Amino acid sequence: MVRNHKLQNVLIISYNFPPEGGPAVQRVAKFCKYWSRSGLNIFVLTADKKHVVSDPSLMYDLNAIQIHKTRDWGDRLPGDLKKLLRQFLMPDNAALWRWTAVRRGIELVKKEKIDLIFSTSPPHSSHVVAEKIAKHCRIPWITDFRDEWSHNPSFHKQPAQNKQKQLENRVLNSCNHIVAVTAKARDNFIRMAPLHKTSLIRNGFDEESFSGLKKKEHAGHIQSNKLKIAYAGRLNQLHNPIPFFAALDRLVLTGRLMANEVEIEIIGNLENRKWIKDFPRLNKMVRFIDYMPHEQVLSHLTDADALLLLATGMHNTEFFPAKVFEYFKLEKAIFAVVTKYGELWQIISEYGNAWLAKEAEILEIEEQLLDMHKWLKTDMLQKPVNREFVNQFCREKQANELIRVMENVVENI
Repeated sequence: MVRNHKLQNVLIISYNFPPEGGPAVQRVAKFCKYWSRSGLNIFVLTADKKHVVSDPSLMYDLNAIQIHKTRDWGDRLPGDLKKLLRQFLMPDNAALWRWTAVRRGIELVKKEKIDLIFSTSPPHSSHVVAEKIAKHCRIPWITDFRDEWSHNPSFHKQPAQNKQKQLENRVLNSCNHIVAVTAKARDNFIRMAPLHKTSLIRNGFDEESFSGLKKKEHAGHIQSNKLKIAYAGRLNQLHNPIPFFAALDRLVLTGRLMANEVEIEIIGNLENRKWIKDFPRLNKMVRFIDYMPHEQVLSHLTDADALLLLATGMHNTEFFPAKVFEYFKLEKAIFAVVTKYGELWQIISEYGNAWLAKEAEILEIEEQLLDMHKWLKTDMLQKPVNREFVNQFCREKQANELIRVMENVVENI
């Protein structure tokens, strides 16, 4: 793409970054990859801290990017002390990172002649760091919210909520542009900041990550009538498997589904196992697999008949599990348990190859599971997929869209 010559050097501020693994780094890593290929000089400021999981494979496409790390002193605090200090750490547990990050960021802006700052959250401390650097150096700054701040479903658990909202309002009105990943989040931000400075750029998939994957043939499972469902990621209150497990357990208990007719793979941290403790009947049906590199996860998902999506506890707002777009790209049947009809439900429905149920409706989940299994028996599991719809979520296209946003911000300073 032809770029604005005024935009050349970009500083990315992201608390999480490869070789750290997990979902928090996927979006920013892929943007950096394609921004660098477009000719931009990309400099990343991230935290030097412990990684819960690592995925060195994510570094393969980032050789041209300069990565600068500064110590997060809060990362060294014991967990109990962090909890004690939580009400003083604004806006989150990464708050002490700014002690080292702001100084290094200012140095980088001056040394590398940075044209624009792009900060991504959570944690929202990344935006606080960016704000201080942008204000000191008087350069434009874009915020990217992978999750919302005060409208996040878990915000009610946060301490000092009034102070948090004041800080959020300051960030939203200080930055030059706001990027949201859902229409609902964009609308929420518009109520707090001017309409013209807010954009919607959803999460997506990297086309190149799928180039070596082979689509699975379903004949073997059809002969055995066994439905293999896979899930990738953490289980928590926003990705709660209890309604799904409860429905599956009742189907087995009542004999409407035999235990040997369904196999579930849960790929992620082995702590996920705690969620099945109340369903001993499912122990032989559900298999837990430890965290693995992203490319291996995609291979496992390719081998499944259907993919499980859990988006629960979202009564005040909605966010999309980022994996849904990779599910789309795999063109697999999706079994989705969501809180309510809404933006996510509409998006998955438009994809086409999906079965959806609300988390509070256990009977609805049961019926959808039985319907999916029936389709498997008749060799009809793969409903038609809207490929034109899927292709809009390509990371490269989204990265180019963001470049246009950045160019416009720089041009209008």
